[in-house]
Amino acid sequence: MDAAELSRWTRLAAKGGIGKCTASHDCVAEWNADLMFMEDDVITVLMQILNMDSVYLIY
Repeated sequence: MDAAELSRWTRLAAKGGIGKCTASHDCVAEWNADLMFMEDDVITVLMQILNMDSVYLIY
């Protein structure tokens, strides 16, 4: 992801994305690129990944 694309996603996240959800459990990052969150964290949903059930781009 280049700097311009990252900037666009960050602006969308600042506006609330397409919605928000609350983490129901802890998700510990296993790789450097993984996002880690803890139970009850508020997560901003940016988009659903096409052709993948229940997979989303989040911030």
